[in-house]
Amino acid sequence: QSRTNAAMLLGAYLIYVTGWTVDQVIAVLGKEADRTFVCSWSRKDRPEAKRNMKVSDCWAGFELAKIKGFVDVACLSSDLTTDLVCSMIRRVVEVYDAAWIVPGFIMVCADPVTTAVDPNPETFSCLFPEEGEPTSPKARSLRRVPSDDSISKF
Repeated sequence: QSRTNAAMLLGAYLIYVTGWTVDQVIAVLGKEADRTFVCSWSRKDRPEAKRNMKVSDCWAGFELAKIKGFVDVACLSSDLTTDLVCSMIRRVVEVYDAAWIVPGFIMVCADPVTTAVDPNPETFSCLFPEEGEPTSPKARSLRRVPSDDSISKF
């Protein structure tokens, strides 16, 4: 799995920083293009389902995001801005089970039950407030959604 992740990230770098197209990345990293990712919600106590997401699918998504302006590649122009953006993304993904597909227009989220059983203490642990309490402290974190400006365009 590490090699698959590395191939995906190398392709992202080549597309975003050097300006390569997906076709150019595939021409150089061709063998890696067909590597697949394990389904993130696969259970260890059951046989793994067929893998569908290919590295080349990610590369195509990176290229499309760049072309459509969903990603501002200027943030990758220095170590400082890259580190800042990475820390902002990490902060968001560690707490919120949602991600913008098209910034400001299409967001995908985990279903509430998946979020409730997430062991991360920063996410909520129940779907509704406990009896007698207006809101549980963990449920309040669900309402702390960052402004669009902080996550909409990386």
